[in-house]
Amino acid sequence: LTQLAQRTHAVVAVSQLPVLGEDLSSLPNTRTCEFNEVLRQVATAHGAAYFPLHERQAEILIAEGGAHGPVYTESFGPVMGAALRHFLLGQSFDEISRRNGLRLTTDRIHLNSRSAGIVVEFVTDFLQDNRLL
Repeated sequence: LTQLAQRTHAVVAVSQLPVLGEDLSSLPNTRTCEFNEVLRQVATAHGAAYFPLHERQAEILIAEGGAHGPVYTESFGPVMGAALRHFLLGQSFDEISRRNGLRLTTDRIHLNSRSAGIVVEFVTDFLQDNRLL
C-alpha cells in the first residue's frame, strides 16, 4: 500500500479474506478473522477503503441459522469435484454449491454468485464514492 501511495495516484481498497468453509467456529475461520484484523489495521493506517467481506458472509450464515456448516479442510477433493461437475457435467457453480450443502461458496473456498454479489456491491459503492463510476 505504501508503494501504491508513493508511485501512483490510485485510490486503493483492501478486502477481507472470505470465509473458508461455512463453520464460523472452525480454526480456518478463526485464523481468517485474525488475518482480517491485520488487513483492517493496515488499510486504516494507509487510508485505504476496507471491504468487510468475511463479516458480511458471517452475518448471512448466522441470520440463516447455519454458522456451523461444512468445515474447510485442506483436501483438494471439493475443489476438483466442483471443477469436474462444472466443466464436464455442465452444472452451474450455484447448483454445485447447493448440492454441496453450501450457501456462500462452491467448494468451501471459491465464492458462488451470492458471495460474488457481495463483492460487486462493495466495489460498486467504492467506485461511486470515489467518483470512478
